[in-house]
Amino acid sequence: MEGKEMALRRPSASPLAVMAPPDDPLDRLVFGATVNAELRSLFERRLAPKDLALWHSEGLASAKICAQFDKTILEFAQTFGWRIYLSEAVVQQIAKWHDRGEAGLDLIKKLGEAVHLAALVAHGKAKLPVTDPELRAIKPQAVSELRRLLNQSRKIFNQSRTQLGDQEVCDWFRRTVETSPNAFPFWSLNIPSLLQYFERADGLIQRIALGNVRSPAGLFDDWGGHVHNLSAETFRQSVSKLPASKL
Repeated sequence: MEGKEMALRRPSASPLAVMAPPDDPLDRLVFGATVNAELRSLFERRLAPKDLALWHSEGLASAKICAQFDKTILEFAQTFGWRIYLSEAVVQQIAKWHDRGEAGLDLIKKLGEAVHLAALVAHGKAKLPVTDPELRAIKPQAVSELRRLLNQSRKIFNQSRTQLGDQEVCDWFRRTVETSPNAFPFWSLNIPSLLQYFERADGLIQRIALGNVRSPAGLFDDWGGHVHNLSAETFRQSVSKLPASKL
């Protein structure tokens, strides 16, 4: 899989909000492309500039890049769960792992464990560890982006003559973030989980539509708690205890 092969269009629905594989073969293909796109976003964000250039020039032919991609798959699976198996790029890697001897077998085992953890978190039976040191460094930026999104949404939604529906609100957030990735770099990579949080938090979307959500920091902590199956306060404290990391 080369870098450009994962640059596929995304459907409007958040992949994390999809609870079962689409029945229609074409829809399933598009959904798999969506998962590929989300995986690529996460992977490329983790790469240092030199490694990003190596990824674009050599792809997974580079042993260093391949090892980093394998690590990203395992991390990704903890959140996306079963959806990861609809990614063509992931299936191709699993096939390579299958023939890689003990190291490959270990990766297959770890992938199963990661998907299992995702299922346990979804059922409220496990917590997803807060281990990414970038969260501490990037939180101020993420909160600033949320503040601008909330301010913009209040101005736009207040102009509506009728109360907006939940889907209209979610569509506005997705469209605003995805059409301005430079203005919202953090949420352009995390919009699926943000929208899933919106959809699952009782009454939150309508409070946003009415302009009644005014704490972007609290919204960030609530989102993080949702992703990790933690309380917002536990997530906030966990992030504050992470080692300092430069972006």
